[in-house]
Amino acid sequence: KEKGLYDKYRHVLETGEPIVIENSISHSIYGNQVNRIKVFKVGDGVGSATSNITELKNSIEMLSVLSHRISHDVRSPLANILGLADLALDEDTDPATMRNYCSLIKECAVSLTTTLKSISNTLRIHEESFTYTLIDFEKELHSVKDSLKYIEGYNSVTFSENIDPIKNFYFDQPLLHSILQNLLDNGIKYRKLDRQDCRIDIKISGEDNYAKIVIADNGIGIDKSFQKNVFKLFNRGTEQSTGTGVGLYLVRTGIMKTGGNISFESEAGVGTTFTIILPNKKMEANEIRSTEN
Repeated sequence: KEKGLYDKYRHVLETGEPIVIENSISHSIYGNQVNRIKVFKVGDGVGSATSNITELKNSIEMLSVLSHRISHDVRSPLANILGLADLALDEDTDPATMRNYCSLIKECAVSLTTTLKSISNTLRIHEESFTYTLIDFEKELHSVKDSLKYIEGYNSVTFSENIDPIKNFYFDQPLLHSILQNLLDNGIKYRKLDRQDCRIDIKISGEDNYAKIVIADNGIGIDKSFQKNVFKLFNRGTEQSTGTGVGLYLVRTGIMKTGGNISFESEAGVGTTFTIILPNKKMEANEIRSTEN
């Protein structure tokens, strides 16, 4: 009754008209499963035929991501490159102006390269093409921070780091980099512009079989009306969002596919805290090494 299925089944029973329903079931270990249920009348009751369409839905979502990335994030820099090249070729420009054109073209090319790497990572996540290597969390965090140094607002934020040593922890390094980069980027982007003490607190701890990452900020937070859709594809967590609505979807997808979990708590005007649990993939890494040997 809570999902509205009872009334739909009653309608089939009373009218004899079959219906098709898509129903999502969430499991703490196996993640989300999407079922397509055809409901029909059988005698004085109802019958159902159920198909698991999770992979189909995942494939459709992946195609949506690729289509979105190509139409928005690839087309724009390509158009800029072509436009700048036309200007450089058509005009009788001096060397200084030509160098400026080349600099702008390079900037667009770098942006395009970053997008193509992101698309490649999207495919890798959906295909579960993970490679598990030994992780140095402190080194990885500093690498992510270095990659964000030049974005607007980075120098306005104070970072607090508390990293416990976790020995022999194996995970997919590009996925971990993507997780940290997306969450820190959001913390910087959605800081409160009118406050002087913008902070992002990062705590990493764990045991032999898992790592726990907590990233908390004192930014604008996420209004309750947006929270239920935070991890959905193309969703934007705030009215101030300028992103594509893909980052957190990919972060959650990658985490769930490796058997981890991500959750958050947020209050508008107060801040947001993300908690990530990542499994230690040491066993899988050892199995791969044994196979190679």
